[in-house]
Amino acid sequence: MKKITALLIILFSSYSAFPQCAPPTASAYLDVNNIRARMNLGGSSWWTQQSVAQYEVPAGSGKHSFYAGFF
Repeated sequence: MKKITALLIILFSSYSAFPQCAPPTASAYLDVNNIRARMNLGGSSWWTQQSVAQYEVPAGSGKHSFYAGFF
């Protein structure tokens, strides 16, 4: 129990010691095999940061089969 408590103290104290990074803002569209999908930097994909789906199949149809995905 002492080891777990010590580990938790170390983890939480080190988390607050590091500065927080700004959220990623870059993105690009992948247009392949009749699919248009937005890929965001930072692991979050297929949506805008304003909650709009961006995985469109077939491309240009306005139909979105996924809302969001994470890598």
